Amino acid sequence: MLKKCLLLSALVLLPVTTCGCLPLMVGSLGYQAYKYEKTGEIPGVPSNSERASTLRSNSTPSTPDPNEVE
Repeated sequence: MLKKCLLLSALVLLPVTTCGCLPLMVGSLGYQAYKYEKTGEIPGVPSNSERASTLRSNSTPSTPDPNEVE
Protein backbone atom coordinates (compact mmCIF):
# COMPACT_ATOMS: atom_id res chain seq x y z
CA MET A 1 0.00 0.00 0.00
CA LEU A 2 2.79 2.41 0.92
CA LYS A 3 4.68 1.62 -2.28
CA LYS A 4 1.58 2.36 -4.35
CA CYS A 5 1.10 5.73 -2.65
CA LEU A 6 4.75 6.67 -3.19
CA LEU A 7 4.59 5.62 -6.83
CA LEU A 8 1.37 7.56 -7.38
CA SER A 9 2.75 10.69 -5.72
CA ALA A 10 5.95 10.42 -7.78
CA LEU A 11 3.91 10.15 -10.98
CA VAL A 12 1.81 13.17 -10.00
CA LEU A 13 4.83 15.31 -9.06
CA LEU A 14 6.91 14.35 -12.12
CA PRO A 15 5.18 16.71 -14.61
CA VAL A 16 5.24 19.60 -12.12
CA THR A 17 8.95 19.28 -11.43
CA THR A 18 10.02 18.70 -15.03
CA CYS A 19 8.05 21.55 -16.62
CA GLY A 20 10.41 24.13 -15.13
CA CYS A 21 7.72 26.67 -14.30
CA LEU A 22 7.51 25.95 -10.59
CA PRO A 23 11.28 26.03 -9.93
CA LEU A 24 11.59 29.25 -11.91
CA MET A 25 8.70 30.82 -10.05
CA VAL A 26 10.12 29.90 -6.66
CA GLY A 27 13.54 31.25 -7.62
CA SER A 28 12.00 34.46 -8.90
CA LEU A 29 10.09 34.96 -5.67
CA GLY A 30 13.30 34.46 -3.73
CA TYR A 31 15.06 37.08 -5.83
CA GLN A 32 12.16 39.53 -5.40
CA ALA A 33 12.40 39.07 -1.63
CA TYR A 34 16.17 39.67 -1.80
CA LYS A 35 15.65 42.92 -3.70
CA TYR A 36 13.01 43.99 -1.16
CA GLU A 37 15.42 43.36 1.70
CA LYS A 38 18.14 45.41 -0.03
CA THR A 39 16.05 48.38 -1.21
CA GLY A 40 13.01 48.34 1.05
CA GLU A 41 10.70 48.64 -1.97
CA ILE A 42 8.62 46.01 -3.69
CA PRO A 43 9.99 45.41 -7.20
CA GLY A 44 7.55 46.34 -9.95
CA VAL A 45 5.51 48.65 -7.72
CA PRO A 46 6.19 52.36 -8.16
CA SER A 47 7.40 54.16 -5.06
CA ASN A 48 5.38 56.95 -3.49
CA SER A 49 7.67 59.65 -4.94
CA GLU A 50 7.33 58.18 -8.46
CA ARG A 51 3.57 57.95 -8.03
CA ALA A 52 3.34 61.56 -6.87
CA SER A 53 5.46 62.88 -9.73
CA THR A 54 3.36 60.89 -12.22
CA LEU A 55 0.16 62.30 -10.78
CA ARG A 56 1.55 65.83 -10.91
CA SER A 57 2.71 65.51 -14.49
CA ASN A 58 -0.63 64.06 -15.59
CA SER A 59 -2.69 66.74 -13.86
CA THR A 60 -0.97 69.75 -15.39
CA PRO A 61 -1.86 70.34 -19.03
CA SER A 62 1.15 70.91 -21.20
CA THR A 63 1.55 72.34 -24.65
CA PRO A 64 2.98 69.99 -27.23
CA ASP A 65 6.55 70.42 -28.33
CA PRO A 66 6.69 72.13 -31.75
CA ASN A 67 8.96 69.35 -33.00
CA GLU A 68 6.32 66.75 -32.16
CA VAL A 69 3.50 68.47 -34.06
CA GLU A 70 3.03 67.27 -37.63
